[in-house]
Amino acid sequence: MFLDILFPRRCYGCGKIGQYFCKKCAKDIFPLSLDPSGNRLSLFKYNDTIRKAIIDLKYNFVTDIVDELTDISAKSIKSNYPHLLKYWQKNKFTIIPIPLHWTRRNWRSFNQSDLLASHIAKKLKINYISNLLIKTQNTAPQASFLHKISRTKNLNHAFIVNPPTGGKIPKNIIIFDDVYTTGATLKSAASIFKSKCHEIWFLTLAG
Repeated sequence: MFLDILFPRRCYGCGKIGQYFCKKCAKDIFPLSLDPSGNRLSLFKYNDTIRKAIIDLKYNFVTDIVDELTDISAKSIKSNYPHLLKYWQKNKFTIIPIPLHWTRRNWRSFNQSDLLASHIAKKLKINYISNLLIKTQNTAPQASFLHKISRTKNLNHAFIVNPPTGGKIPKNIIIFDDVYTTGATLKSAASIFKSKCHEIWFLTLAG
């Protein structure tokens, strides 16, 4: 309450005080279309509103934005892709986040993909495992590479599977990341599961 007085929530779209996404601006966030050929869904276009929110979460550590951000994400899936959601639920898909290397996670104190994915999974009533993937190499941030081939090389052999204690690796998974650009990160993670899973989807907040 005290922090809300000192640092009031302002809408990323219009600047109005009260919420990070007011009702009007939340409706104006442009949804992206489904890419069924690649089993990929990016929920929103990486426009100025979403970009500001993601930057604040990742680099300014504004973690209280997560609930609102995942609320509009879950509503987008329920409204725009109800049949896909039922398919995921019926076939017991499990959402797993792209991990951070432990050094970067310690520096940030949280993994933004983990926070977002766990909230989205709960709101959609889909299974969730936080540490099924482990990042073994402290690679440079993907945004620092201009070319797709450099991004791909940067992530070669960067991930390993961490099987759940006493459990099995899910047959159907949804790999979650905050932003889809070239897809190098998601594809690198998916390559680890190719022989272990039946179906793999990519889900990102923006693309």
